[in-house]
Amino acid sequence: MLFFLSAAWAFHIFFDELLFDPLFTAQEVGCIGSLLTYLILGTFICAATLALTIIYRRR
Repeated sequence: MLFFLSAAWAFHIFFDELLFDPLFTAQEVGCIGSLLTYLILGTFICAATLALTIIYRRR
C-alpha cells in the first residue's frame, strides 16, 4: 500500500514539474507551517495533561 502511495506521489511530482506548475505554492507552505505549529502545541498540551494526570493519580 505504501509503495503505491509513494509511486502516485512520484508521478504527481513528475507531472507537476513537466507542466511547469509550482510543486508547493506559498499559500500551501504557509498552511502546512501553521498546521505543524498547532500540531506541536496540541501534542505539548496533551503530553502535559497526561503527565499531570499520572502525577496526581500516584499521590
